[in-house]
Amino acid sequence: MDFAASVHCMDGRVQKPLINYITKNYNVRFVDAVTEPGPCGIISENTDKNTLDSIENRLNISINIHKAGIIFIPDITTAPVILWKKIYRKNR
Repeated sequence: MDFAASVHCMDGRVQKPLINYITKNYNVRFVDAVTEPGPCGIISENTDKNTLDSIENRLNISINIHKAGIIFIPDITTAPVILWKKIYRKNR
């Protein structure tokens, strides 16, 4: 599988380490980055329909066009920007 996708903070400090971690540990070549400021709050509060719809639309592009087989979102129950929870995996 070539692609994974990740919903994460737009803060540039997290991008490179996260992408390196995913490509190294999940055998993918590329990671589609779906970024927002404060994605943990957006997802957990579940009140900003426009932003949630935007995240979903961008993930659908990654899944349907790039055939992303793994999607990562922040693990809201632990350390939001450090730990990641795998929520979707397709065997290809």
